[in-house]
Amino acid sequence: MIEERIDRIERLVLDLLCKVAKTHEKLIDLETQLVQAIEEVAEETSQSERLGKLQEQLTSLESSMYDLHATTFTKIS
Repeated sequence: MIEERIDRIERLVLDLLCKVAKTHEKLIDLETQLVQAIEEVAEETSQSERLGKLQEQLTSLESSMYDLHATTFTKIS
Protein backbone atom coordinates (compact mmCIF):
# COMPACT_ATOMS: atom_id res chain seq x y z
CA MET A 1 0.00 0.00 0.00
CA ILE A 2 2.84 2.41 0.84
CA GLU A 3 4.61 1.46 -2.39
CA GLU A 4 1.48 2.29 -4.39
CA ARG A 5 1.32 5.71 -2.76
CA ILE A 6 5.01 6.29 -3.44
CA ASP A 7 4.51 5.23 -7.07
CA ARG A 8 1.56 7.59 -7.37
CA ILE A 9 3.56 10.45 -5.85
CA GLU A 10 6.43 9.74 -8.27
CA ARG A 11 4.02 9.80 -11.23
CA LEU A 12 2.52 13.07 -10.01
CA VAL A 13 5.97 14.60 -9.58
CA LEU A 14 6.98 13.47 -13.08
CA ASP A 15 3.74 14.84 -14.50
CA LEU A 16 4.35 18.13 -12.75
CA LEU A 17 7.93 18.30 -14.07
CA CYS A 18 6.67 17.66 -17.61
CA LYS A 19 4.13 20.45 -17.26
CA VAL A 20 6.78 22.80 -15.89
CA ALA A 21 9.06 21.96 -18.83
CA LYS A 22 6.27 22.60 -21.33
CA THR A 23 5.41 25.87 -19.63
CA HIS A 24 9.08 26.86 -19.73
CA GLU A 25 9.19 26.11 -23.48
CA LYS A 26 6.08 28.21 -24.02
CA LEU A 27 7.62 31.07 -22.05
CA ILE A 28 10.77 30.89 -24.16
CA ASP A 29 8.65 30.96 -27.34
CA LEU A 30 6.69 33.95 -26.05
CA GLU A 31 9.90 35.74 -25.12
CA THR A 32 11.26 35.12 -28.62
CA GLN A 33 8.06 36.48 -30.17
CA LEU A 34 8.17 39.52 -27.90
CA VAL A 35 11.79 40.28 -28.79
CA GLN A 36 10.97 39.94 -32.49
CA ALA A 37 7.97 42.26 -32.17
CA ILE A 38 10.07 44.84 -30.31
CA GLU A 39 12.78 44.64 -32.98
CA GLU A 40 10.17 45.13 -35.72
CA VAL A 41 8.73 48.18 -33.97
CA ALA A 42 12.23 49.58 -33.45
CA GLU A 43 13.03 49.06 -37.14
CA GLU A 44 9.77 50.72 -38.21
CA THR A 45 10.41 53.62 -35.84
CA SER A 46 13.92 54.01 -37.20
CA GLN A 47 12.62 53.95 -40.77
CA SER A 48 9.90 56.45 -39.87
CA GLU A 49 12.48 58.79 -38.32
CA ARG A 50 14.69 58.47 -41.42
CA LEU A 51 11.68 59.14 -43.65
CA GLY A 52 10.87 62.26 -41.62
CA LYS A 53 14.44 63.53 -42.01
CA LEU A 54 14.36 62.82 -45.73
CA GLN A 55 11.07 64.70 -46.04
CA GLU A 56 12.62 67.67 -44.21
CA GLN A 57 15.60 67.58 -46.57
CA LEU A 58 13.30 67.39 -49.58
CA THR A 59 11.30 70.36 -48.35
CA SER A 60 14.52 72.31 -47.83
CA LEU A 61 15.74 71.32 -51.28
CA GLU A 62 12.45 72.39 -52.86
CA SER A 63 12.66 75.72 -51.07
CA SER A 64 16.23 76.21 -52.27
CA MET A 65 15.18 75.34 -55.83
CA TYR A 66 12.36 77.87 -55.74
CA ASP A 67 14.75 80.50 -54.38
CA LEU A 68 17.31 79.68 -57.07
CA HIS A 69 14.64 79.74 -59.75
CA ALA A 70 13.30 83.08 -58.50
CA THR A 71 16.79 84.54 -58.32
CA THR A 72 17.64 83.30 -61.79
CA PHE A 73 14.35 84.58 -63.22
CA THR A 74 14.88 87.98 -61.55
CA LYS A 75 18.42 88.27 -62.96
CA ILE A 76 17.22 87.33 -66.44
CA SER A 77 14.43 89.91 -66.31
